[in-house]
Amino acid sequence: MVMKKMLSIVISAMLGVSGGGAKGVGAKKVDIDNKTQISQVDKKSEIKKDEGKSSDKVKQVDNTKSETKNTSDEKPKTASITVSNKLKSLFEKATYGMTGAVYTPVAVLKSSNSSYLVLCKVQMVVPNATPTYALVSLNEKTNGNAEITEVKDSKAEAVFVDAPGGWREVNSLTLDKEAKAAFDTAVKYSKYEKYSPVALLGQQVVSGMNYQILARTNQSDTKTSKYLILQIYQPLSNTAEITEVYEFKAEK
Repeated sequence: MVMKKMLSIVISAMLGVSGGGAKGVGAKKVDIDNKTQISQVDKKSEIKKDEGKSSDKVKQVDNTKSETKNTSDEKPKTASITVSNKLKSLFEKATYGMTGAVYTPVAVLKSSNSSYLVLCKVQMVVPNATPTYALVSLNEKTNGNAEITEVKDSKAEAVFVDAPGGWREVNSLTLDKEAKAAFDTAVKYSKYEKYSPVALLGQQVVSGMNYQILARTNQSDTKTSKYLILQIYQPLSNTAEITEVYEFKAEK
């Protein structure tokens, strides 16, 4: 009996060690599996990060494309009436050797390829001559020279003095708010209602204000547009009227 009990105790002890070993191995497998799962999660997060970076790059490329598209859709700027140095040089070439008159370009009204229509001050080289405004057509030649092809004179005087009560030349050809309002009021309900102001040439302080304004007919085809110089008087009230109209006529 004693031997049977001891054998039973030995067998139970052996079974206990074997079970513990099984549990230990099982725990190790769990640990290994956990580590494997963690490493797989890390890999997935890295993949997501990489995908995020690549998507950011795609977004940056898309943004660049959109910016390029917006730039190409911008409307072209309106042509300026300001006289460039190139045009001044062309006038010097075109008038070189001329002794009858001196042409000073004031504003560019039309320009296409090598042709220009320019408002000029014209000073005749004779005693006591008064400078006036004229429309001058100028062509640039292929060799870099230029020639005047047509001159349309007017009787609008281009005389300015820096004294009280005299006509003063303006710093900017663009009409200010007051001059534009005077023009709109003066031409309304008149035969010049379909004209638009192009440039403010001068102004004179009197009991109110006088304006000298270059105007053009409202036509889509600028080649057939007609130009006038209007002298407008605006008293101290909000009224205004056209006092002089100067047309441009070609030399005969």
